[in-house]
Amino acid sequence: MISIDSTQRSEVPLSDSTQRSEVPLSDSTQRSEVPSTAALRAIDSLSPFSKRLGLQAEDLSPNDVRLRLPASEDHLNHQGAVHEGALFSLAQAAALLLGGIAFEPEHLAFVTKKAEIRYRRPGRGDLWARAQLSHDAHQALLSHALTKGKADAPVVIEITDQAGERVADATVTLSLRRS
Repeated sequence: MISIDSTQRSEVPLSDSTQRSEVPLSDSTQRSEVPSTAALRAIDSLSPFSKRLGLQAEDLSPNDVRLRLPASEDHLNHQGAVHEGALFSLAQAAALLLGGIAFEPEHLAFVTKKAEIRYRRPGRGDLWARAQLSHDAHQALLSHALTKGKADAPVVIEITDQAGERVADATVTLSLRRS
């Protein structure tokens, strides 16, 4: 697991040619990976605001990112559930992290163009955001952005709680531009 808070960040030294290798966690239903150099650059590029949330990257690949928002009193609303703004920030951070890994930041710049979120139920405790982009969509978007100079990449995010119940669904559209 890679912590991306501003006070304590795990660093994994890797060369540019290093590929991911799986590292099992104590819970066999979850996995973590040693991230590639692109993944580490993507984590470093997160905004100070996102880092202050204390997000932890658990899975990192060009098609799938999983972030955990640890439970904190700082994230709660007036009813004791995770604040809707924290949920939105978790979803956006997952999409941006996926973009930083998937879309060759040395060739493509990207920003959030549009974001939609549907809150399904109050979130309590640790929450996870999984941002996904199919392999075929990833390849098509990357090719289009590099040849045509721009593309819009819709990234689907699902936020779940400790029991695996859906708390929110989001779609964050990244605007890709050739740099």
